[in-house]
Amino acid sequence: MFISAVGSPVISYEWLGPGYPAPGSFYSTSAGTTIASISPLATGVYTGNVVYAIGTRTCPASGSAQINVVSVPSIFINPIPPICRPNDVTLSANALTAVSYSWAGPNTFTAGTANTTLFYPPVSASGVYTVQATFNNGGLTCFNTNTINVSINPVLSFTLPPYKQLCYDEPVTITGPAGATSYTWTSSSGFASNNKDLVFAKIP
Repeated sequence: MFISAVGSPVISYEWLGPGYPAPGSFYSTSAGTTIASISPLATGVYTGNVVYAIGTRTCPASGSAQINVVSVPSIFINPIPPICRPNDVTLSANALTAVSYSWAGPNTFTAGTANTTLFYPPVSASGVYTVQATFNNGGLTCFNTNTINVSINPVLSFTLPPYKQLCYDEPVTITGPAGATSYTWTSSSGFASNNKDLVFAKIP
């Protein structure tokens, strides 16, 4: 934050911050000065004192202003793993002292709460979602944002061979769909397998 005082001709400048002369309080003798990485602890009244030279005389003058510093914490977003359709997607954000939230994302998506759910989202809902949090201190309003990428995977469509009638002890192979990362076969008789293809040398 930059603060300054102007006047001509000026002999000296003095800035006194909240709590001066307590240790650690703000003090400066520059006409303009910068308070680096200002925090909410710096909220308060700042007074600027100057001394003017008017002919052979000097005259003091002063002014003051209230400065409010709003805390703007980081926004935490709960991680979202890749989603398979038709599962829902839950967007959840949290920031200390935030008074409101708003979300925006693909397909003109918007929401006005910290936590919101996309029900049965299509693959086109994949992309970057941005949350904005609002923080207030008196009449001052500040904002912070964070983003998260959402990935929605399509359902893999496949078909199996049609119903077959087979003779006892006849061999049979049932081919599973290609492209999957894992397979689970089950039957009404309690049979189970994790192979892609089922190969029976003989049908029992």
